[in-house]
Amino acid sequence: MSTTAIPDFTGQAPRAYLTIHSGEADTTEVLRGQYIQVTDPNGGQTAPFCAFRLGYMEEYLSTSQTIAHTGSIMVQQDQTLYSNLGNPMLVVVQDGVGRHDLLLPADDARFYITRGITASHQTTRDALAIALQKYDIGYDRVPDPVNLFQHIGFKERGAWEFRPPLSERDDSILFRAEMDLVICVASSADDITDRNNHTLTDIVTRVYLG
Repeated sequence: MSTTAIPDFTGQAPRAYLTIHSGEADTTEVLRGQYIQVTDPNGGQTAPFCAFRLGYMEEYLSTSQTIAHTGSIMVQQDQTLYSNLGNPMLVVVQDGVGRHDLLLPADDARFYITRGITASHQTTRDALAIALQKYDIGYDRVPDPVNLFQHIGFKERGAWEFRPPLSERDDSILFRAEMDLVICVASSADDITDRNNHTLTDIVTRVYLG
């Protein structure tokens, strides 16, 4: 049972509304106490998610610190997500899917080359870097994201595999910001594995007042 109060946004217009097409990313600023809702409108699409402290971009959402502080490799309702400096950044208020990934980086050019795609392929890391240019975050400073809706399965001896996301039409996850943030959300560009079930669609992000 959730111990975090779940707000009702019925009738409330979002402060920010982003429609993010596959292989693209976008940013917005979020103040402490505001809510971030990331929605998979069609189902089966992963959404790499990054966050930075507004005004000090050297502090960013860290998947490794989150794993270390929570003792879990899973994102769960009521869980706090931590920065690279060990500070609370976000709290998971509501999660309609229950399966997300803290382990893998965003796909990049090498991801496709090692899988036999030698021609130029749009990548999610490129999309994140392009969206973050306005904050002077270059390609080499894009952190590993929290991969929302991404379903990683585990096999024997630590082996893993992509599996189709469990998100269905209009499933979402809701966060509360624990500090002033810049968030960057992508819609994954991977069309060659089960990461997005071989079909690319949009992701929608809304920010609501607290």
